Amino acid sequence: AADLFVSYGFQDLHIAYCRSSSDVEIRVESYRHGSTENAYGIYSQERSPDNPAAAYGAEGYADEGLLNFVAGPWYVKLSSNQSGDQVRRGLGQVAGAIDSVLAQPHRLPVGFDLLPSRNRRPRSQQYIARDYLGYKFLAGAYVATYGSAEGCQVFVIPKESPAAAKAVREAFVRVAPTESWKAGNPFLRLR
Repeated sequence: AADLFVSYGFQDLHIAYCRSSSDVEIRVESYRHGSTENAYGIYSQERSPDNPAAAYGAEGYADEGLLNFVAGPWYVKLSSNQSGDQVRRGLGQVAGAIDSVLAQPHRLPVGFDLLPSRNRRPRSQQYIARDYLGYKFLAGAYVATYGSAEGCQVFVIPKESPAAAKAVREAFVRVAPTESWKAGNPFLRLR
């Protein structure tokens, strides 16, 4: 998965092993990325909305023998080759200590504030650093799923100026597969 991590501005990795007196070993991997968005992006690529939530960092999830969370530019992955209540407690203690030391705000990247919260599926947000929908010009997309059953995805790509936003819109209209995306469509608009 090195290429994926690099595409999200990976900078460095710190690995540590924690062992309790009862021989429960926990491996800690702390990946530092170039921005909060990129750390959340790689985290969101690995997270499933079906994983149970874990209350560490801006967002986290747990499963048997693992606990992962994102905090600012850090993506922290904790794992153990053992399972059970003692391991779950140990993962939580280590995660809490790391979260405290990192001292990052417990909030998603601000780009998600541009997406509506109504009917958004919990923990469905993703940040796509580049090539969203397979197009190079759709970079830096904040994405979330809305509705029930199959639902739909909504995305926002903030740009530094109206001219830059217009250029992206025009590029998308040129390659769009149907007439429904042509000029005037209210679902493809600049703000």
